[in-house]
Amino acid sequence: MNVSTVPAQCCPKGIPCAIGGCYALKAYRLYPDRHKGWDRNERIAKSNLETYFLQIAERVAKNKPRLFRWHVAGDILSADYLRGMCRIAENNPNTLFLAFTKAYSIVNKYEGSSQQIPCNLAIIFSGWPGMKFANPHGHRVAWMQDGT
Repeated sequence: MNVSTVPAQCCPKGIPCAIGGCYALKAYRLYPDRHKGWDRNERIAKSNLETYFLQIAERVAKNKPRLFRWHVAGDILSADYLRGMCRIAENNPNTLFLAFTKAYSIVNKYEGSSQQIPCNLAIIFSGWPGMKFANPHGHRVAWMQDGT
């Protein structure tokens, strides 16, 4: 299972992939009818976060997936959004959750305030060659390969 929001619009500003290297943005532009759900998810996440996470929690509880990926497209929108992700992971200990993120500052601030990421939620920072970012909690990093 997975959930996504609109690529680039729901990502941190100024990230390198938004300039032209985002695979999800390319797919979104090429197949707009296939991504109406991403538009709906963005609308709900930005207007009623509680409803957004309630709907996801209900689907996860009903389907009991072994694996769940946050954001094939889009990213963590806020500390409250990350808190919702963590709450769903805590309530579904038999599901392994995965999130690649460029929202480093949100994750760092969340963990810096003594909030913990559940052990069944793997957060992996996405990086690009030459990019510098803080990673005080030692998250794994997936580096974009540009041939260098």
